[in-house]
Amino acid sequence: HVRVPTMFALLWMAGTWMIGWPMTVSMGILGIAIANCVVQFTNLFLFRIARKHVPFRIANAALVPWLLAAGAGLPLLLCMRVAPIHTLFSLAVCISAHLSLYLLLMFLVYRKRILRLVQVGLGGATFAFRPW
Repeated sequence: HVRVPTMFALLWMAGTWMIGWPMTVSMGILGIAIANCVVQFTNLFLFRIARKHVPFRIANAALVPWLLAAGAGLPLLLCMRVAPIHTLFSLAVCISAHLSLYLLLMFLVYRKRILRLVQVGLGGATFAFRPW
């Protein structure tokens, strides 16, 4: 079943360029964002095809990450309204704060999975405090 997702990946690549280039020329940087959204709507067809082979609910898979992104993005948006970025240092602080908030939210939501992955990555070692 590798052929179908590969064809969609090629469609996304070609579509992004074929739609994105003219829209970027006519609308500027906003054009590539709109073109990307248009191209990404083909995901709906990919999900429909995938459901024939694997039962899943897209809302269940997408809802938590979207809520996490919104939970991390809205404070950043509010921060930008209060103190806009004007220097490279303020950009670095903003990126660091946003990334830290997003990682904290991810850890709070997916704590058990993350700890299990870390434990497996360490070869099944148990977590214990060892000062040396």
